[in-house]
Amino acid sequence: MTKVLVVDDDADMLAICSLVLEHEGYSVDGARNGGEAVDKLNTDGVDALLLDVMMPVVDGLTVCKMIKRDPKTKDMPVIIMSASHVLQDKAECYADAILAKPFDIDHLVDTMHQFVPLA
Repeated sequence: MTKVLVVDDDADMLAICSLVLEHEGYSVDGARNGGEAVDKLNTDGVDALLLDVMMPVVDGLTVCKMIKRDPKTKDMPVIIMSASHVLQDKAECYADAILAKPFDIDHLVDTMHQFVPLA
């Protein structure tokens, strides 16, 4: 089963995204900050990341850059979620896609299916 790590310091956003993706057929794990996400990436079989930008410990842009610069994880799809209007360029962190918060649930699902096909 395709495993997605959802990373957001907002408990409600983490829960909603997790429920939606589980309903779509993904296996989902969650992390509340970038440090926790990095730990889970190093120990769990994660296939893709849905990642908030503004978080404590390690921010999402730093996590994305780490993933995309590591030869072992560089091909892992990373979808950034951000309420910041400043973040418009995927090249800023090498993300595969950016979802502007607030986003439509259907847009989240469509984006996940585009970059993270179900196994």
